[in-house]
Amino acid sequence: MTAPLLDVDDLCVHFPVHRGPLRRRAGTVRAVDGVSLQVFPGETLALVGESGCGKSTLGRAVLNLQPATAGNLRFEGQDLLRLGHTAMKAARKRMRMVFQDPHASLNPRLRAGEIVGEAFTIHGCTRAEREAGVAELLDLVGLGPEHATRFPHEFSGGQRQRLGIARALALHPSFVVCDEPVSALDVSVQAQIVNLLMELQERLGLAYLFISHDLHLVEFIADRVAVMYLGRIVETAPAAALFANPLHPYTSALLAASPSINPDRREAYVAVEGELPSPLNPPTGCAFHPRCPMAIDRCRAEMPPLLAFADGHEARCWRAAENLDASEPVTP
Repeated sequence: MTAPLLDVDDLCVHFPVHRGPLRRRAGTVRAVDGVSLQVFPGETLALVGESGCGKSTLGRAVLNLQPATAGNLRFEGQDLLRLGHTAMKAARKRMRMVFQDPHASLNPRLRAGEIVGEAFTIHGCTRAEREAGVAELLDLVGLGPEHATRFPHEFSGGQRQRLGIARALALHPSFVVCDEPVSALDVSVQAQIVNLLMELQERLGLAYLFISHDLHLVEFIADRVAVMYLGRIVETAPAAALFANPLHPYTSALLAASPSINPDRREAYVAVEGELPSPLNPPTGCAFHPRCPMAIDRCRAEMPPLLAFADGHEARCWRAAENLDASEPVTP
């Protein structure tokens, strides 16, 4: 079996909350709370969930841009959480990020060529290498050499995101975190950027962690899907299996609430109501039980482990374990 490119084990990112004039600690926000996942070479793992569930924090944490509180994080066999500054700088050549807002993520004072070439400068490339790399990258994302001298405000939204993708591909990475890369774009442009990402993946052999709330888009682009709720992964499955038969009630609720899913298909999913609980004071047991129409007493008392089912499915749900044959937990 192919070894994972990225192997995340029980990763936690907690933020202390301070209140009052003396800034006393009043609690902890568990933004990422014991997440385990793997991304394999050349695949797209989509990460979905409501706003505030911890998706973007996890995306930054797997690149070691956001310090982890606990857990293990291995990329291409290296333990990222224990690398020194020099080794981590070298590892960053292989792992990059495309940000959600293509306007806010680009320095307005730099020209496009300088933005794309910044990584070459940081990693000690010569001027000739930088200029050749910038020209190649602009062409790769559908921009011409004349764009190198323009400032970000002179581009359309789609062109700015192409520029952001070109910057992410500098120095030939093998893994890219795409943090809702089309959500800030017009619908007419979204398909162009998604098609570009898929073409680049096939051409360059890239692996993506694709963070999104658009489930129709996820169904189109993803090989596997991980569903996140209140800092935890509650279900993971191949995309086709997850859309055909979601095992966790939260996944079913996301599908039922998605306007992009065909209405005839949405009727097969279970809708729920209610707001995402505060991560500062999460419910006991299964965090989804206050909103779950199928919750049982065990859901309110015990946090279910992530259990393995058929078809590559993993789900953190006591009801699924009762109704289907489940193997031993795959994570604590």
